[in-house]
Amino acid sequence: MPKVIGGSIDAHRRLIRHRIFDAFSELLRERGYDAITLADVAAGAGMSRTTMYNYFPDKDALVVAFADEEAARHVGELREQLGVIENPVDRLRAFIALQLRYVSSHQLPPARALKVALSGPAYSRVLEHVGAVEQLLRDLLHEGIDQGYFPIDDVEATIPLITACLDRGGSDDERESDLEDAIEVTDTFVLRALGVRLGPNGRPRRQARSAR
Repeated sequence: MPKVIGGSIDAHRRLIRHRIFDAFSELLRERGYDAITLADVAAGAGMSRTTMYNYFPDKDALVVAFADEEAARHVGELREQLGVIENPVDRLRAFIALQLRYVSSHQLPPARALKVALSGPAYSRVLEHVGAVEQLLRDLLHEGIDQGYFPIDDVEATIPLITACLDRGGSDDERESDLEDAIEVTDTFVLRALGVRLGPNGRPRRQARSAR
């Protein structure tokens, strides 16, 4: 019987899953998604293919579980960091920065690229993670409209336009200064596209009622 680590069967399985995710993440950085097999991940995690199949029967299952783990952590961080910001414009700017930083370091291909690699059910699960982030943006935009900061009428049409601006691929050798430049440019572009008004001090200003 294999040695149980972590003090219990459940703890043991959690530790092994994290070991598998770490190996998968490292291989994504080194080779890219398409070049990885379950056997590669098993070797990277220090286990046999048979043991790997006890956790993930195929690559789709591994990707979905990995995306679940990543998305839960990312959405939790977004909620925590955005929750302490009162002004919806400032919250949108923080959302833009956090999303660009996440995308630049995230190893999985964008959802649209995974569509051709995953089965239908697995792809639908990955899209659920995109939906969770979009819901945060949706709530943020509605709040900004209600408070008079965003003079837009169609939130649902606006969401994909903003997310398209945030869908950029990073690289392992990308400099921090390049990422900061991308954040600044995207921030400026999105705020202007939304018609956000800033005062002389750079602080957000509400729209005049007649302009809404």
